[in-house]
Amino acid sequence: MGKTTKVYIDRSGALEALMPSLLNADETDLRILSALLLSCDSDGCADTSGLDAMLEIDKADINASVKYWKGAGVLSSAKKASTSDEHKDSGEKAVRQMIGVEEYSTDELTVAIKRVGTAFVDEAQKAMGRIFNKNEVGKLVGFVDQLGFEEEAVLAILTYCVRLGKKSLSYAEKIAVSFHDEDIFTAEAVHAQIDYLERRNTAVEKIRALYGFGGRALTTSEKKMFVSWTEDYGFDIEIINKAYEITVDTIHEPAPKYTNGILKKWYENGLKTIPEIDEYIAAEKQKAAERQYQTVSAGKGQPKQSERAQEMEDWFEARLRKSFGDNA
Repeated sequence: MGKTTKVYIDRSGALEALMPSLLNADETDLRILSALLLSCDSDGCADTSGLDAMLEIDKADINASVKYWKGAGVLSSAKKASTSDEHKDSGEKAVRQMIGVEEYSTDELTVAIKRVGTAFVDEAQKAMGRIFNKNEVGKLVGFVDQLGFEEEAVLAILTYCVRLGKKSLSYAEKIAVSFHDEDIFTAEAVHAQIDYLERRNTAVEKIRALYGFGGRALTTSEKKMFVSWTEDYGFDIEIINKAYEITVDTIHEPAPKYTNGILKKWYENGLKTIPEIDEYIAAEKQKAAERQYQTVSAGKGQPKQSERAQEMEDWFEARLRKSFGDNA
């Protein structure tokens, strides 16, 4: 498998990335990294060719170790843009993002499996309920060896995939990479993130059911709104359901954008509970009734009680449409 022998050390962030990875590094890893640090040029570029002869370490061990340090964020395949380069690039972020696990050669995989242990592979296969092929074992081992996850964290990711009905290591890799990009590596952090995702997905699914969307995929706008209602506004499904019912009663159709206007107004008015919302609605109705009564009295004299009530009700419905519709 042809590969470049050039690697780059990000001196500004190497120490921060290095510290949490030392616990999983063995003596060979430390010797290789030390040699690269001593031999790198002013740009942080080092060459891995010749390390096998200099350190008397097998090339497969060197390649596996380099991948380990890349996964830890200490080494990279390309030089990270400088601060000045970032500003020149129209504000484009120069943050290195992991795109996935690099494929192992047979020798590299053998070394990597020894590093993490066969017991971990066995536990992962139990978690997924099937036997992995060679490429899948490579991905699995790479989660720990390259991306820097704790073994328990990887098992948590696999279990989460099974709960989602996804038993593909490629799907697990996507989740692992997304966690990696958010600096989520430990078992504790992974469990917390999965709990958050499951709570969010449950809330979104309840809202989907409320609107009767069935199995169709949510649009980006819909998903953003639904997440905003529960996370940004902090409303539970009971409050969202109340806004939904007002929407249907007012415009006679389940329109999420209209509901969004209602919830936004409640949030902006600091309403957090159903009693607070009921009190707010009652106060708004009273204000509307008083204004309507004053308007009618000034223009027409005293109307009949039934006429006044109907006019107040019509006016309040129009006000609801205007107030909430404008925010939709």
